[in-house]
Amino acid sequence: MPGKGPWKVVPDLSNRAVLVKNARSGFAHKVYFGTRTERTEDGAVTQATALCAVLNALKAKRP
Repeated sequence: MPGKGPWKVVPDLSNRAVLVKNARSGFAHKVYFGTRTERTEDGAVTQATALCAVLNALKAKRP
């Protein structure tokens, strides 16, 4: 679970990616999966969730 904060995990199956999206600014980082990246969809979701958790933790620590 990525925790509470502005960063959310959003699937984007049309581009074979998982988005880590900021709810406030709209900025999104794509974590791709497929044969070129040699990453499965589950692996991409795991990586995106971890990235989201780190970003939310950093945001929570900021004053």
